[in-house]
Amino acid sequence: MINKLGFLGFLGALGLLGFFTGESGYYGFFGFFAYFYYFTVIPDEMFCAMVRRAASTGFFTLIAAVALGVCTTVLAGQREWVPAVFALSFAASVIAFSGIMAVNELRDERGAR
Repeated sequence: MINKLGFLGFLGALGLLGFFTGESGYYGFFGFFAYFYYFTVIPDEMFCAMVRRAASTGFFTLIAAVALGVCTTVLAGQREWVPAVFALSFAASVIAFSGIMAVNELRDERGAR
C-alpha cells in the first residue's frame, strides 16, 4: 500500500518557479520535498490517526488565521494586505501540520525503543 502523504513532496517542484520568475516567495515550496520521506513509511492505524490529528489542527489553524487576517485587514482598511494574509495563513497551517507530525513521530520513535 502506497502512503499518499508522500505525494505532497511533488509540491516542492513549485519552488522552481522562484528561479524563473524572480519571486523569492516560491522558494518556500522547496520544503515540501521533505514529504517524499512518507513514501517509505508503511501506514498503520496509529499513523492514520496521527495524520488525522495533525490535519485537523492544520485546518483549524488555517481557518483561525484567515479569520484573524481578514478582520485585521478590514479594520485597518488595507486591501493590499489580502494576498499576504492568505499566504501567511497557508504557511501557518502547513507549519502547524508539519510540526505536529514531527512531534508525534519523535514520540513514536522514542516509544519504539
